[in-house]
Amino acid sequence: STAAGATTLFSNSYTIADGSSLTGAGSYVLSAGTLTLSGNISVTTFNHTNGVLAGTQTFGGGSNLTWSGGNWNSGGTTTIGPSATLTIVGASEHDYYGRAIVNNGTVNWNVGQIRSGNSGSIINNARWNDAADSSYQYITAGNAPYFLNAAGAVYTKSGTGTTLFANPVPLYNDGFVNVLAGTLELNGGGVNSATGVISTAAGATTLFSNSYTIA
Repeated sequence: STAAGATTLFSNSYTIADGSSLTGAGSYVLSAGTLTLSGNISVTTFNHTNGVLAGTQTFGGGSNLTWSGGNWNSGGTTTIGPSATLTIVGASEHDYYGRAIVNNGTVNWNVGQIRSGNSGSIINNARWNDAADSSYQYITAGNAPYFLNAAGAVYTKSGTGTTLFANPVPLYNDGFVNVLAGTLELNGGGVNSATGVISTAAGATTLFSNSYTIA
């Protein structure tokens, strides 16, 4: 339990077993090593500044995560619960090689590239807010990653620059893609299904710069 104004700092490899609790209004920070975190976790503030996040975990209960450095390059799944928020910031790359990211809450992609490989995936079931004007890239080996905007989910691009889904990273849309400003470039292909809607505001652009299917 970490009180308001206090910090628990993971600066070397550490394991938090399934069934554990991280409570209190203070901050938890991963700055080095590998933090293996398993099970359902509710944490007021969790900042990932460096090191590796591993394990399969669900952040719920109003958890607020900030990913500014380090990577999630390990097998497993990270789930953002319905009342949780993940904020992606920092100029460094955000790598999640071989991992699934499932968003059931809110993701704010504000700064920095997202990169993956080895069948990494992002499944957005709720709200994904893109102000980054950055790119989603394929790295290393294995199958390319993909982004699925599921039925009922909303992906909103608000930055005035270009967001690039670089080849071979596809965007599959079964929900709603809202391009409010700038350019959304779909260079990695993908499919807009029969339930998918792409809405592009006046002055904004959706750019198909590789093969793409609109059902």
